Amino acid sequence: MNGRPWNADDTATLRRMASAGYSDAEIGRHLGRDKSAVTRKRNAMHISPGVSPAMIAVLARINLRRRMAA
Repeated sequence: MNGRPWNADDTATLRRMASAGYSDAEIGRHLGRDKSAVTRKRNAMHISPGVSPAMIAVLARINLRRRMAA
């Protein structure tokens, strides 16, 4: 295993931040870990990725454009 091992506090923080919508990169910065390490751990724990408010806004604009074009 590369890097430091995950402890219970780190996994709890990962679970909480992902459910709050934080991206893997944001979680990694908070935990002092690489984005890919967070992604691997999140996938191993079967946690869905967080969706940031900025991404929600982008998706809303895309959906609005699709509805207007139809």
